[in-house]
Amino acid sequence: MKRWLLSMAWLLLMTGCAEVPVAQRPPPPALFHDAVFGPPAVPVRPDEVFAVSPAMREFLAREAWRMRLKGGPSGLVDGLLESGVLKLDYDSEMTRNAAEAFEARSGNCLSLVIMTAALARELGLSVVYRQIETGGVWSRSGTLLMDMAHVNISIARDHTGARVARFIGDWVTVDFMAGANSPHARVWQLEERRILAMYLVNRAVELMAASRSADAYWHARAAIEADPGFVEAYNTLGVVYLRHGRPRESAVALRHTLALDPGHRHARGNLATVLDVLGQAAEAAALRAELQRLDPVPPFRDYDDGLRAMQAGDFETARRLFERELKNHDLQFHELHLNLARVYLHFGNHTEARRQLEKALKLSTTRQQQALYTSKLDALKEERARLGR
Repeated sequence: MKRWLLSMAWLLLMTGCAEVPVAQRPPPPALFHDAVFGPPAVPVRPDEVFAVSPAMREFLAREAWRMRLKGGPSGLVDGLLESGVLKLDYDSEMTRNAAEAFEARSGNCLSLVIMTAALARELGLSVVYRQIETGGVWSRSGTLLMDMAHVNISIARDHTGARVARFIGDWVTVDFMAGANSPHARVWQLEERRILAMYLVNRAVELMAASRSADAYWHARAAIEADPGFVEAYNTLGVVYLRHGRPRESAVALRHTLALDPGHRHARGNLATVLDVLGQAAEAAALRAELQRLDPVPPFRDYDDGLRAMQAGDFETARRLFERELKNHDLQFHELHLNLARVYLHFGNHTEARRQLEKALKLSTTRQQQALYTSKLDALKEERARLGR
């Protein structure tokens, strides 16, 4: 799950870890400007997000014996794992709905949670969605910065469900990033409308990154309609407006975000950028001064300085800055490790270069990236063999 912030020259989307409770009031109509974007290229269908496909029903029928034998929750999870439906390898190229994740046999944590929930409910099992505090895990795609949130799902027998009368067992928690979270991390329960809104926001962000701002708008709008209390959806809407060249509409959406959650740092940073575009430099400077006080060394600053140093041929400064970035921030960003590997290769340190490439591979989030880093590791292995190292 991602959330976005627009700060300085960067767009950043955020989905909050420590969220402020917001009353479920209908969003102000003035936030939406449908005529600016026109109809979406593909209709947004929130009702299809949790829909069960014929292939999913066939799978449940085929695995019924295992569920009867082991109990509903455990049998469902074991059946998914044994059949290879659930994959712990991430593929976050796009956030998939239940049927898409099942067909692809992979997805990000949100996609796999949605797929598992759809299958469990088809069996009449109860589900609970949970968000786990990550403590500020950052990534980036182009000019979009992302503070990553994480969700999982627990499944239990529904004692009133006739279809699961023979199932036994307690709650089973399914986490697609097992071991990635601290056992002491805060956890809180989410309603399904929040999961739906998270899905729609993720899709809005992915479409925005693909320069499809009109489609991104309709997904952000649908997220707000699905869960008017989800502050991140308003922040995302503000970023969509700005990337579509509508700074005034962006400012309205971002100010509404701050009205709902005055402590929302990312909306504050986004608003500062929008105010610069609108020529309101004094207010923008005040917002940035407050952000600087709260976060003197923002994520990716040392990384960007390190890139500039490397491009200038100063590999020692680049190494120091990249390593300091890793020390100061929890970056789940494969390109940082790739560039650190390049620095170590410059100094002839093949062992450390390989270690950094292995980390880049581990943090890669699409099959294309995984193939790239695997090929680089193979090439490095061949080079070391040629040199006899």
